[in-house]
Amino acid sequence: MTRTRAGVLAAGLLAACLTGVPAEAATPPNIVLVVADDLGYDQTSLYGRPGAIATPNLEAIGDDGVRVTQGYVASPVCSPSRSALLTGLEPARAGADSNHLTRARPERMPTDTIMKALPAAYTSAAIGKWDLAGGQPFDANHLPAAMGFDDFYGFFGGMHAYCPGTALKQYDRATQTYANRTSTRYLTQEFTDHAVDYIGDHAANPFFLYLAYNAPHTPLETPTSCAGGAQQSDQERFAEMVRTMDDGIGQVRQALEDNGIADSTLLVFLSDNGQQLGFFTGATRGGKYDLFEGGIKVPFALTWPAALPAGVTYQDPVSGLDLRPTLLAAAGSAGAPPAGASGVDLTPYLTGERTGRPHTQLSWRYVVDKAEQGHQGTVIAAQRSGDLKWISSTSPAPATTTNYLFDLATNPSEADGQNLWPVPAVSGPVLAAHHAWNAANRVTESFKNPRGPADVRANLPDGYLEAGGTWSVVDVGDDKSYQGTSTGAVGRSMLETSYFADVKASTSVRLMDPGQAGLIVRGSGAGESFTGYAALIAAPQNGSACAGPAPQPGGGSARVVLTKVVNGAGTQVACEDVPLTPDADHNLVVRAVGSDVSISLDGTQQLTWSDPAAFPGGRVGLRVAGTTQTVRARFGTLNGVSCSGACP
Repeated sequence: MTRTRAGVLAAGLLAACLTGVPAEAATPPNIVLVVADDLGYDQTSLYGRPGAIATPNLEAIGDDGVRVTQGYVASPVCSPSRSALLTGLEPARAGADSNHLTRARPERMPTDTIMKALPAAYTSAAIGKWDLAGGQPFDANHLPAAMGFDDFYGFFGGMHAYCPGTALKQYDRATQTYANRTSTRYLTQEFTDHAVDYIGDHAANPFFLYLAYNAPHTPLETPTSCAGGAQQSDQERFAEMVRTMDDGIGQVRQALEDNGIADSTLLVFLSDNGQQLGFFTGATRGGKYDLFEGGIKVPFALTWPAALPAGVTYQDPVSGLDLRPTLLAAAGSAGAPPAGASGVDLTPYLTGERTGRPHTQLSWRYVVDKAEQGHQGTVIAAQRSGDLKWISSTSPAPATTTNYLFDLATNPSEADGQNLWPVPAVSGPVLAAHHAWNAANRVTESFKNPRGPADVRANLPDGYLEAGGTWSVVDVGDDKSYQGTSTGAVGRSMLETSYFADVKASTSVRLMDPGQAGLIVRGSGAGESFTGYAALIAAPQNGSACAGPAPQPGGGSARVVLTKVVNGAGTQVACEDVPLTPDADHNLVVRAVGSDVSISLDGTQQLTWSDPAAFPGGRVGLRVAGTTQTVRARFGTLNGVSCSGACP
């Protein structure tokens, strides 16, 4: 049966009683987590959309359990979303807001996984696509065994061929290595076979099976095309790939039945991110690579006959981040969630034991991976507050921002004609909620992750907006640094993914030419609308307005300057003359707490200024300034952390 949200919540426990389903299973269940790859909300028949691909086995999961109509994932692309599913942590917590950032810096990614938190009685296996260990050479600390799985069969990367004869890996427990294997069937069928075998071999004891299909991700290869069959259009290929996966899910459910463990198995199905555009899409706007509903709202269904009622349509927003607490609670794990985790145990909401929404706030940020049409490097933020959803998209060069505000209750397709932006009374609380969430995401940017020379944003780190001057990532020994160059103007680069109110920001600065360089805090806007505080080292110092030693030509005398910028116009509000070694690294720290802004240089506080009209918050970034000459400055790791009341 299908219920409205109110009906689901009010009738959940009653349904359990009427159907003989207990509110809570007596024994820990087996857990099967099935993940599709780039499969959209509208593309299957799970929700009955006319014209969708027929997926009777996905429909059966919904019929036998719960269809979730507003199921979201943490990212619109594969790697960060899959990390979030297995750890319960948003990608932003690790500063990995794109496939590129996740794959270029796998060491950033969390390793506190569902598998490691399961009770000792459980065994676990991952079958299929991994995509959590970067690129070749893969990071050993983020391969399946290191992340807590007992067994693995599949491939490590983000995309793979489907036809028989493709190279795979299988974990060998005896040698603790990954042996080379070769597929003998179409890849989706091969993964299904291994999942069915695993269920049969482990039916006697509780297990966690992570079946991560790579279908229907490109390349568009099908059993028909691999066998040299009839020519197929891309639409036909995509549909066959989805149907083949659906058939596999049916075989997995049949294996649970054949082994007598279907009732005691919690099975969850969802996609890692939203739809590939151009294939059986409906009214849902957008798709992979964006934060419209089509990029992050996914097909989502689960069944657990021993504990969940059947035939429920659950209409409140839930998140893939909820899987960790839901699965671990079902398994009887008493471990504490990782710091910063925002997921909740969904079971009491699905049964009706708990009322209200699992989430009143959901937050996202994403740096676009897609190179086509110049989108690479665009920073997208989104916030769902109740039924209101804000989306902000800022392109890196020139830095321009487009905002949307939709009421999903009345405008689920996010039509532009019903964009509520910028009504302050409506948008203000939504933005405040996103800022509060984002302030908890610290910045530790070492600039080791630039795009390659062939990319649209060659040799630039993701997430930064450049305004004035030129910026590049340069090799310095075994490390990399971010270098800004400005001639006769202010060169500025802000980390668009960041937001802090009270903040401590720091970096090392090497001023390579006469001029100014330093940090930005509470920055916002772009170009002539830029607003924020700039804490700069000026060398050589000029003028005598600041207290301190007199200028010493050639002696390295410099000045620490605090500038307040409003709509592109800067006013020097405080300064202090200091001795400074030229062309050397100096540690610069800025603290903005309430109305007070202070600057420390090389461990010594140089100045403090109180602003009676202080900016409430904003981004952190870097700045280089000159007059008529070329000024170069090199920066080390940029750090930013929220601090309330005091910043140590």
